[in-house]
Amino acid sequence: MHRAKTTKTHVGPPSDEANDAAPQEALPQPRTVVMIVANIKQFRFAFYERLEKELRSAGIRLHVVYSTPAPSEQSKGDSRDLPEPLGIKTPRSYWLKERILFQYLPISLLLRADLVIMVQSNGYLSNWALHLARLMGWRRLAYWGHGYNHQGDASSAAEKIKRRLACHVDWWFTYTHQTGKYLQQLGFPGSKTTVIENAIDTSLFGNEVTNAPPALQTALKSRLQIPENACVAMFCGSLYADKQLAFLLDVARQIHLEQPNFHLIIIGDGPQRHWLLNSIADQNWIHYAGAQFGQDKAVYFSISDFFLNPGLVGLAILDSFAAGLPFITSQYPGHSPEIAYLEHQVNGLMLPFDRQVYAQSVSELTRNPALLSRLRAGALMSARRYTVENMVSNVANGIRQFLQRGSVNSGANG
Repeated sequence: MHRAKTTKTHVGPPSDEANDAAPQEALPQPRTVVMIVANIKQFRFAFYERLEKELRSAGIRLHVVYSTPAPSEQSKGDSRDLPEPLGIKTPRSYWLKERILFQYLPISLLLRADLVIMVQSNGYLSNWALHLARLMGWRRLAYWGHGYNHQGDASSAAEKIKRRLACHVDWWFTYTHQTGKYLQQLGFPGSKTTVIENAIDTSLFGNEVTNAPPALQTALKSRLQIPENACVAMFCGSLYADKQLAFLLDVARQIHLEQPNFHLIIIGDGPQRHWLLNSIADQNWIHYAGAQFGQDKAVYFSISDFFLNPGLVGLAILDSFAAGLPFITSQYPGHSPEIAYLEHQVNGLMLPFDRQVYAQSVSELTRNPALLSRLRAGALMSARRYTVENMVSNVANGIRQFLQRGSVNSGANG
């Protein structure tokens, strides 16, 4: 007796034949971006956290590879750790008086990254390995930085190498429009350059200054013995040679001789701290506060009238703007890119790099309340533009643009 033929129905997971016949679309994997930095500065912490959140919403994972700061950086007391998995802390070694940095990088993470962003530095040994990998066809590198050493010698071998390598990446994240123009002059396409408008969390700090409790202000003035009618200048920054601290103290002494109610507050730490303390030991109108953060720092700014920074200008200019303090600097030749944020007679003053002229100009400002008020308003206006929120948006947009184009496009000379 013949059994009737029946049709078999497959129950359970699809067979291999079924997979071959009807392939199913795989879920898209998140793109991965890796940033490599030496260490995490206090002022960068909010930026990394907000950038990670912004990219995560677009299906992009961000990892920041970093290490323990060099001894000279540790002395500034302004470094911290990122939470995992955003932050990946790796061992490191410094050589040749901290000029050379070797980091033990997570190779497996770099191999699967869709974009690796590295700091533009000849002294980072990992950069050379990544450049070599790109030469061999791994095109997914971006530079992050100033474009050139603003305190260096343009004719030096180091700067010539930096100029040579500047065009051998696939994307650039540079600090200001001025440094973006510099890269275009070297031949790197503007279409592959993101101007990040380098910033710090000015909105939070500005609120802390504005809302500083009057009781804390009164207590601070009482402790420092600053009279209510005093004119108070602020300096806040790392204490090292390029900040021209000797120039600052000479200028302050000249102003104080003319105006005995003039006081100077100095916030910060660094290699020249002991020299500074010895230099002001007998001058009770100069107040050294050490490193300060958050509301403690904000209270000092809230009792100040303007910001004196005759030497190197960096991100401290944004602290000044956020607090509504006119930023008074000089034509010192070694400024960082953030000097581009200074608008003379709008949010501060750009004065000659001359002690006598600088001191006289500041003294005149203290006697001109209308100009001081106008500069304060200009500083607050600038603070609304140069924010960490704006910087996060700029960087995230640049990363998205690169990933949308794909890593097959090369740099200018790639």
